[in-house]
Amino acid sequence: MTTDPNTPPAKPPTPDELDRDPTVSFWLKRNWRMACERDPFDATRDAAVLHEFCRVRLERILAKGVSDE
Repeated sequence: MTTDPNTPPAKPPTPDELDRDPTVSFWLKRNWRMACERDPFDATRDAAVLHEFCRVRLERILAKGVSDE
């Protein structure tokens, strides 16, 4: 996996590669497995919503210099 979160991998990792990669969080591994069991359109839409939420939250935190939690 790449260490830059803004640079997608050249090809997506296989589930086995993802499971063996020590740099991948347990959260991502668990949710990757769950996404593989879901309808791919629904999983993709939900992932896009989560991505946007996290992006906006990060921008807000960086702009203010404080946590919004």
